[in-house]
Amino acid sequence: MSLQIRSSKWILTDDDCAQYVRNLDEFKGNVFELWQVCGVLDMFAVAHAFININDYSEDEIEDVLHYYSYENLDDFVQEISPATIERKADGTLDRESPNYIVEWQLIAEMLFETEALYRHLVPGKIWNEYEMAAAYIRKTIGQEEENEED
Repeated sequence: MSLQIRSSKWILTDDDCAQYVRNLDEFKGNVFELWQVCGVLDMFAVAHAFININDYSEDEIEDVLHYYSYENLDDFVQEISPATIERKADGTLDRESPNYIVEWQLIAEMLFETEALYRHLVPGKIWNEYEMAAAYIRKTIGQEEENEED
């Protein structure tokens, strides 16, 4: 039985590694499914995971944010926010501000990328060529039409 997933909600978030993500909990926005190609020596493997932000502690999230050069969650939110976030009297960001929006999808992508090689490789899915691994992902998630022009 082959795995075939159909959804129009897949987003190509990184074409350098054929990383696709979709939000599985659009109400809360903290459960995501991700796929990507991973270089393993001179081969190309496929990683796949379901990332539930609630499964990670605040410390684990802070650790991955540090890995991506953010000081903490507030620094991340401020850096990516297109709007000014109000501050409290003590100078810290007001997490109740309407402009304080945590982009959980980006954090899920960071968690996935840092765990892909040791936790999320799909057994038996490894190829000599990048395009074959990327094609497997596109076929599995129903995005084959994306590169038919190539």
